[in-house]
Amino acid sequence: MQIVIAMPQVADIGRLTTQVCGVPLLVRVLMTTLSAGVGKVLLVLPDAWPRRWLQNYPWSRDIEASCIETVEIGHPFDPDRREDWRAIEHCLDDRFLWMPYDYLAHGAALSGLISAANKHPGSAVRFSGVAATGPDKHIYDRPGVFLKSDQIAGSAPDFWVIPVKGQPGVSLRPSAQVVEIEAELVRRSGKATDGIYSRFNQRLSWPVVRWLSRTCVTPNAVTFVSMAVSAMAGLNFARGSWAGDVTAAAVFFLSGLIDEIDGMLTRLKFQESPFSCWLKTWVDYSSYLLIFVGMTAGGYRRGGVLYLFLGAGLLCGSLLSFAVISVQRGLAAPRGKPNEYSRRYLAALDRDSANPISRLVRQLQFLTKKGVLIYYLLLGAVLNAMPAVMFLSAFGANVVWMVTIYFNRKLFLAHRRPRRETASLDAVPMEVER
Repeated sequence: MQIVIAMPQVADIGRLTTQVCGVPLLVRVLMTTLSAGVGKVLLVLPDAWPRRWLQNYPWSRDIEASCIETVEIGHPFDPDRREDWRAIEHCLDDRFLWMPYDYLAHGAALSGLISAANKHPGSAVRFSGVAATGPDKHIYDRPGVFLKSDQIAGSAPDFWVIPVKGQPGVSLRPSAQVVEIEAELVRRSGKATDGIYSRFNQRLSWPVVRWLSRTCVTPNAVTFVSMAVSAMAGLNFARGSWAGDVTAAAVFFLSGLIDEIDGMLTRLKFQESPFSCWLKTWVDYSSYLLIFVGMTAGGYRRGGVLYLFLGAGLLCGSLLSFAVISVQRGLAAPRGKPNEYSRRYLAALDRDSANPISRLVRQLQFLTKKGVLIYYLLLGAVLNAMPAVMFLSAFGANVVWMVTIYFNRKLFLAHRRPRRETASLDAVPMEVER
């Protein structure tokens, strides 16, 4: 699908470079749209637009790799004027996504709009909350999928309306404050698969994420900081005292928050990559091993041989889990997109909900998350119940790799499909109202 953006007058050109969470405004608008599945970009330029400015604009690699076209008209483009649409008729696809240059759509909402448009190829599609039909200026204040024939004829589009909870995005109008918009984007920087623990951890991390998004700090750097903090936690566990355990659990809790920060920062700055995804996975499991080794050493220093057996079971279970889950990630996620593993894994469990094992794992899988472990580890340390914590962790780690092997065979190997991306697989079902 084509995206059409009418650029502002030359006097307002500076707004396009406004930094929003460390990303220029126009780059953020285009990256959000391209991530939703749009492949072509048409920029409508007013007269006297400096072409050299476009050549020197700090585009991202993904935007440079896409198809960007420009068309110039003799005045600022007015979407309410049929004559302006006729002036660019030769550049328009039969169906296109209209996007205001200063509107920052939420990724999930925009993906839902594109998905609904794919299901209703003969209709215009818009979000709820604006005028339904007719040449109303509010129609163009937010993204919408339009038909070229309607715009050229000046007729009122017959919209399919997509209900959304809250606002589908935020607009950087002259009266809007960048600080407020950044706060909204940070609040929306989680994943759809995040549970209640992760969402609470993210809420605690919002101020730090907002600050880091304005710096040159990369998400991968934050990931390594998380690993360093986990190593500190492991050293404190190795002290073999109640105070050391509590200190270590508190430090590991901080590592869990940092783990949320790097993911949020990655999505805010559009820096997702297969390497960063695998790096985060490797660091997470390395963090587990560091604290488990520390817990085993600390328990042994207290004179408890039991800790050696618990530690051996915990470490073996963790290593095996890491190995088989890495295989599962390769089976479940599309090639080159390991970050989609969690969503597709949960979707596979939902499809297999008739299986009692799948239903049980779907309900309990959140317990394997680092964002959950930090709470129970802190509670166990405060209550001086580390043997119980280690036993439950060892039991859970070994159950995880066994169940993962079972699901690898049942859900992914037995029903493996060709690795190709299709809109039908990735589409998020949404209800529409006529």
